[in-house]
Amino acid sequence: MLELKYTLDKACGWATLSLSDPHAGFSQDISVSYLRDSLRELCEAFASLLEKQEGKQLALCETEPGAIGLELKASDIRQPGYRILLFEDENNLKNLQVLNQGNLDASLTAKQLVQCCQDILEKYGENGYLDKWQLYPFPMDAYNRLKKLV
Repeated sequence: MLELKYTLDKACGWATLSLSDPHAGFSQDISVSYLRDSLRELCEAFASLLEKQEGKQLALCETEPGAIGLELKASDIRQPGYRILLFEDENNLKNLQVLNQGNLDASLTAKQLVQCCQDILEKYGENGYLDKWQLYPFPMDAYNRLKKLV
């Protein structure tokens, strides 16, 4: 099962996305750049998956260079529920490598993401988030949408 943690780094414009799957022996910390609204994309991907209960969603995180994609799929015994994808860059999504894949409890992982958002708001507030993330404000609408679903 996928576990997720998202924290802002001390340096402005950077965050760490920690993804792990203890059952698969997988754990990776990914440095995420401010050049993409990654926290919004993660919240929206999980919210869409929880609302629709079908199909798949992709959240991209710019890593400079390259990009990491978190592909989420509705539960299906025949298919992995998530894939962590490595892309050469966010504009060339064909050159990918699968870093890990496995089962997904979307509700549980979404709760972890909501907790990360709450921690960020408590620590920095909306203004502090914008000061650190620079190009994008805190994704309050996407966070509230996801929070209502978990």
